[in-house]
Amino acid sequence: MRINLDILKEILSCPPLNQVSSAGQSNITPPTIGLFRAIEAAHDSDNSKDVDWNSFSLADAKEALDHAMNYESYEHIEEGTENVNKDNAIHQYLHSCNLIAELKRSAPENQVSEVQFF
Repeated sequence: MRINLDILKEILSCPPLNQVSSAGQSNITPPTIGLFRAIEAAHDSDNSKDVDWNSFSLADAKEALDHAMNYESYEHIEEGTENVNKDNAIHQYLHSCNLIAELKRSAPENQVSEVQFF
């Protein structure tokens, strides 16, 4: 199963974490496919020879690391901090994977390797 990242990146609007204007508003640019490929490689691969190194750039990997470093494992850390991971690509990716796994469990008789999500 593979997530169609072309479609996923059109849906999501998580900005690169370091793009904040002087007014404090984020310059929202869509995430790159490479960003999600870097996250996918880190999440799913345990051997570097299995990684498609041409599917993401060094900049994508650095941005993925920024998102990983800013990821909070709890949705609500303390009172008033709802949606702390709102614009975090790691958070979006993990939620997408969990949703896909739940969909696959709900209809196991329809499973084929060619199924694309999003």
